[in-house]
Amino acid sequence: MKKVPIVLVANKCDLHEDIMNWKVKGSHQYAYTRAIPIVECSAKRHSEVDDAFKELLERLRDENRIGITNMRKRRQSMPSTRAYSGIDVADVEKLKSKQKSNCVIS
Repeated sequence: MKKVPIVLVANKCDLHEDIMNWKVKGSHQYAYTRAIPIVECSAKRHSEVDDAFKELLERLRDENRIGITNMRKRRQSMPSTRAYSGIDVADVEKLKSKQKSNCVIS
């Protein structure tokens, strides 16, 4: 299963401005136990909405960096003398040189 970046967004935090340090019931514990970032925002006031997208894009960028690193490791572990088709590069070079030496001028 492929890992997908997730950000938990708590919207409408402007409705609870009168309550100091308002937290969505259980949301922070849920996010903490699953290592998911949480962003509280208000679309009405346009506050912290950009932060939610920034957090998601940062997670996505980090996942891609890890993927690129794993791809490089995988490529480095592949044998360098054989092509993907299983043909030995040295054999191909021998055929090239053999064809050059068998030239007939008529």
